Amino acid sequence: MPFSDLPEHLLMPALRQFQAWPIKHDDKPLVAIRDPFMLTNETLAIPPNIFAVIQRINGESTAQEIAKATKAQPEQFVDLLKKLDSLGLLWGPTATKLEIEAVKRLKEEGAFPVRSSGSLGKTTEDCKEQIESWFSEAEDPELEQTVRAIVAPHLDYARGWPNYASAYYPWKNAEKPNRVVILGTNHFGNGDGVVLSTIGFKTPLGTCPIDEKVVNALVDKFEDAITADFIDLSAEHSIELQLPWLQYCFGDIPVV
Repeated sequence: MPFSDLPEHLLMPALRQFQAWPIKHDDKPLVAIRDPFMLTNETLAIPPNIFAVIQRINGESTAQEIAKATKAQPEQFVDLLKKLDSLGLLWGPTATKLEIEAVKRLKEEGAFPVRSSGSLGKTTEDCKEQIESWFSEAEDPELEQTVRAIVAPHLDYARGWPNYASAYYPWKNAEKPNRVVILGTNHFGNGDGVVLSTIGFKTPLGTCPIDEKVVNALVDKFEDAITADFIDLSAEHSIELQLPWLQYCFGDIPVV
């Protein structure tokens, strides 16, 4: 049987977090799945019936039990497991190795690359013009006091721009602060507490560096507790989508 030669983590396989969406190829329906952290650059396209099989890989049944329950051919199911593992989609040493390599690359680069914010425009000028256009359609709240904090959405810009523009309007001509602390939602990550970035973030408007003084003090105090799930930030858009608005208002301001 092909199961006898499987490594331990594939004998009782468990899926990591993944993203899935429907696609078509030659008019045939498929499901695209990928690792949200982009540990590899490959997206796997599979038929819907195979996607149903994948959803049973939850760490509660052996590979052999899953194959039997879904009437999958053992050899084909083993090949599927190996493919999922190679993409970092299963818990185990392969995903751990890919994650370590990804974190190393990010820290060497010193900033997260442009991701969701890239939808704002291709050039800095285009992005600034777009934000200015959206600001022009927002109402001035005419607040007299200094605004210290705002609550803003993390929707895509196409749907969320009226809310972004309204939220950030008080900072449009405000005095530049020393830093901005951003609290975002951890949509896809594994951390169940605070996850701190120790590197900056790139957007089409430039690079927001981290506030080294505050970040280093937090790391000194809490140590690995707030950096252990650093990789979570590589899949997260809730923080990145705020940055172009901050950059428009304050330039490449240090962030926490």
